[in-house]
Amino acid sequence: MTYSLFNNMLKHDSKLLTGRASFVDDVALPKMLHCVFVRSSYPHAVVHGLRTPENLSEAKIFTWRMLSEIVRPFSLSFPFEGCKRLEVSPLANTKVRYVGEPVAAVLAEDLYTAYDVANSVEVEYEPLPPVSDMFSSGATLYEDWENNTMAKFSRKFGDPFHELERAKVVVEERITTHRVAPAPIETRGVVASYDAGRGFLTVWSPNQNPHMHRTVLSEVLNLPESKIRVIAPNIGGGFGQKGHTYAEDVVVAALSMLTGRPVKWIEERRENLTAAAQSREQVHLIKIGADRNGRIKALIDEAYLDLGAYPLIPHSYLELAHVVIDMLPGPYRIENYAAEVSLVATNKTPAGAYRGFGHPEATFVRERALDILAEEIGLDPVTIRKRNLISSADIPCMAATGMIFDSGRPLETFETLVQQAAHHDCGDGEVVGVGYAVGVKGSVPTMSGVSQRWGSSEAAMVRLSMDGKPVVFSGAVSMGTRLDKLLAKIVSDILSVPEEDVEVVLGDTLSTPFSTGLWGSRGAVMVGGAVAKASTMLRKKIQHISSILFECRPEDVVLENGRVFVRDAMENGLTLSELAWKVYNHPNMFPQDIDLSLMAEALYDPPNIWQAPDELGRMNAAAAVSTIACAAFVTLDVETFEVKVKKLVLAENGGTYLSPEDVDEQLIGGAIQAYGASLFEEVVYSNEAMPMTTTFSEYLLPTAAETPAVEIIHVVDPSPYTFRGAKGVGETATIPVNAAIANAIQNALRKKGINVKINFSIVSPTRLWSMVRK
Repeated sequence: MTYSLFNNMLKHDSKLLTGRASFVDDVALPKMLHCVFVRSSYPHAVVHGLRTPENLSEAKIFTWRMLSEIVRPFSLSFPFEGCKRLEVSPLANTKVRYVGEPVAAVLAEDLYTAYDVANSVEVEYEPLPPVSDMFSSGATLYEDWENNTMAKFSRKFGDPFHELERAKVVVEERITTHRVAPAPIETRGVVASYDAGRGFLTVWSPNQNPHMHRTVLSEVLNLPESKIRVIAPNIGGGFGQKGHTYAEDVVVAALSMLTGRPVKWIEERRENLTAAAQSREQVHLIKIGADRNGRIKALIDEAYLDLGAYPLIPHSYLELAHVVIDMLPGPYRIENYAAEVSLVATNKTPAGAYRGFGHPEATFVRERALDILAEEIGLDPVTIRKRNLISSADIPCMAATGMIFDSGRPLETFETLVQQAAHHDCGDGEVVGVGYAVGVKGSVPTMSGVSQRWGSSEAAMVRLSMDGKPVVFSGAVSMGTRLDKLLAKIVSDILSVPEEDVEVVLGDTLSTPFSTGLWGSRGAVMVGGAVAKASTMLRKKIQHISSILFECRPEDVVLENGRVFVRDAMENGLTLSELAWKVYNHPNMFPQDIDLSLMAEALYDPPNIWQAPDELGRMNAAAAVSTIACAAFVTLDVETFEVKVKKLVLAENGGTYLSPEDVDEQLIGGAIQAYGASLFEEVVYSNEAMPMTTTFSEYLLPTAAETPAVEIIHVVDPSPYTFRGAKGVGETATIPVNAAIANAIQNALRKKGINVKINFSIVSPTRLWSMVRK
């Protein structure tokens, strides 16, 4: 780590680094009860009843029957033709459908008593045949379903089936992406406190979207949203897993309503690895047709997504399925494209959001298929990409699915990567495999096309306090991305005040305007755009109010270094503190028809986002498109089949960087997360749907010792539609790394004369060994 990077961390992360930051587990309220969940030990079973300990004087056990008077089941219905509807109770009622599903909740005065009682509860189960994978036949998870497919939908653009028949070269492959767990440092947790006198519920939750969380809680708890306050403390990593409203959130809130006392639940790591959202498990049957020169003529995909026991909301796996379909063509000129996707329920933990949300999976499938196509034709992987990537000559253009490339220059970004990667020699005499992959990220997606609510806009408020210092109010959250620092910098630039004078309030639904939260790389583009718009409005108000005092035109008022003055008359100005004091204490100094509110609230909504598909089924669901290309360098030991990733080189076309010193940290973090999923991390279930990776002894995470060097190349290409041309960078690095590593391993195997095909997204020594030995 360079000194400048370390200095940046000390300046902006001092509370986190010194242990002074507050997280949900730090919330302690008088008379607070502690909650522990009794969870299913079976993947699929009928629940006949509970046997409880004889002496329960120090604890109380709650089942769904006791909560059902005030709690509604989750209503899981989605606006797609043929999509099955579900109602899921927060505590299992008559049936459990995955190991780890909450069956009962135990409340006690202290945490250890709650654990002791929960461990002594015996649940009477009648086991049912488990559904361990998407292609199992026989048992169904829901009695009124004829099979386990919850939804199936398709898209077709151009004439892909005809063009595939005409293609000179066709490859057909079965490519799979494996199940992973986001595994944030901080697990889930919630504290709820219900004020019966006011009928008001306060919830402390490390949720990435507090306002949407409040909406779902309102629906399930049958409370008006105006009677619920959600506060998001600092979040120790979210990665999408903390973007859902879970059963535990609802139960803890309901228990506070029933007991009239605050209730706290903090998740254990084993619970996190068995009950919190997992992601990425998919099977793709892909066909690509091309001419002899490698130009793609048709792309057809048949995809199966493992839903787990049921979809989570918001950010459901059905939304992710649409992202996968939309992103499969990627940054390539593919006019003829068809895809069909099936979402299949299994007796596994519910699948949900994870950093990248469908983009890494689509990119892995496409980029592996491209390398296979190149080999079939006799081209190298670089050439086939160059012949098909969208170039600056094509931009602006619309992809077959509707994504608008207004910038990004995929071809030129890839060429920059290739030129830089050509200078690397990481082998130290070893045979090195080199792999490439290119992806795109639709930044700031709207949810309205799928969920029919929670659109693309973002609101923010900026207020000038009595002391003349600005306060920013945003419903986004603080989860380690330094969003507060970025927002302070934006306000500082626009109002010309010291950055340290700007106070930022995040993630409190009582005081902040509506926000859909922090996900989809929204921070800089959307939250930053809303704050900039509100700050600009406040600046104009300050100029207007000051012009009355200075008897000049508003446009002649200058804001500089925390002062206001008339242009060319700096010595006669006021500090913002002095101006605010006059406004708040002596409003009679001003005409009565003047708006003296030293605050501004703005709604920011980029103009190019579509809220619904057009008549051809196309939809531009994102405000900006980032291009990201990766080169991976690996070595392979043919005796042990150990793979070592020596270096990752990323070329990232992410628009204007509003906080350049933070960008590389986001990119490196994302790249290492994807690297871990490529070689180490895999959620494994037995054939009986029993989880086999329930601790970090089985679910392996990379440490600093295994982490490769990551080099970042910036190709700045601003978006014409967003605030200052910014694009999202929080997720982009997760997108191409897995595919590039797999392609590099394939390249190393070919160099060693080993003829096996890497059609899966995790490459462990054991898996490689077993394939070769076949």
